[in-house]
Amino acid sequence: MKNETLYEALGDIKESYIRDAHAVQKKKPTARFFNAVALKWGAMAAGLCLVVTAVVFVLSNNIAWGPTCDGEQNYGNTISYVGWSEDPTLYDSALNRDLLQNEPGEHLPIFKIDTLEELEQFKATFENIVALDQGYDTALSFNAAMSKAQWDRDIFYEKNSLLIIYIPASSGSFRYAVQEIKTTDTSICIHVKQANDPEVITEDMAGWFLLVEVEDEEIPKYTSLDAVLAPQ
Repeated sequence: MKNETLYEALGDIKESYIRDAHAVQKKKPTARFFNAVALKWGAMAAGLCLVVTAVVFVLSNNIAWGPTCDGEQNYGNTISYVGWSEDPTLYDSALNRDLLQNEPGEHLPIFKIDTLEELEQFKATFENIVALDQGYDTALSFNAAMSKAQWDRDIFYEKNSLLIIYIPASSGSFRYAVQEIKTTDTSICIHVKQANDPEVITEDMAGWFLLVEVEDEEIPKYTSLDAVLAPQ
């Protein structure tokens, strides 16, 4: 039975009431339609926002400080205190010595150790240039850090190499860490950052060896090695 017939059967109902009932029935499907459309487009907009946010996050986390560093790789690393030194051997014998001469202040000296014999030779070269056995506060000395990480053993160099970066500092209050390690098919670039912001700064000069281990299967393809200090 139609709605108007039912209303008339119940009694004296004005025609305007019947017309109003028709109007309400016609509007309800339309409202439901627009609600469904709004929900659909709202969900799509929310999803698009999540995608855009994710893309921005990924891009912002792959920005390199150096022009030759496009890929990304993670390696085990630690820092050790070795004291301040202006000895030119630290720069003249580094793998990136050309960059150190042409772009001073932007690059840090980097060395590569492939065998235990090369480590012993490295120690013999620098034992009178930097303090290999001297720590600073809670920071380990070079020799202590090497022993703790077991990087002073022959077995380590059977499958690994060690990169050593010298970081000169204007105060012993500053601490440093690896910010990121970028690679291309032929180059590896280690980005170093200042890891603290001390309220009190001591008036002493300091120096650090940043130690980074790399698997032997990775290191042969890198014909260019570099290290840079990120701007503070």
